[in-house]
Amino acid sequence: MSCECVNKSRKSYVRRPVIAGNSIGECAECVVSHLTNARNIIKDAVKGRVDRYRVVWHLASAANKAPKNNRVLSQALLDARRNYQRDGVIPDWDWLIHLSRQGINATN
Repeated sequence: MSCECVNKSRKSYVRRPVIAGNSIGECAECVVSHLTNARNIIKDAVKGRVDRYRVVWHLASAANKAPKNNRVLSQALLDARRNYQRDGVIPDWDWLIHLSRQGINATN
């Protein structure tokens, strides 16, 4: 991914606290990436290789990296993670990615 955000590695937190207007923990492109990864893991479930913990981790990471000024996206990601983790409800990926991309377009 080429978003140039500070979320690439732990070392980035020490070196560069802010890049391109994104504070630590805020990158809409990373949110889309985590949602795509979680969706792909669930798609592999058809083949019998689902890893629930990785899906939950990607949903939680997406929620952590969501722009804090976009409360609708943040709350939707938290609800999606909670519902999947607790009840196994598969999130509406298209809607979550649409909300995430609105965040990208609003910041550009």
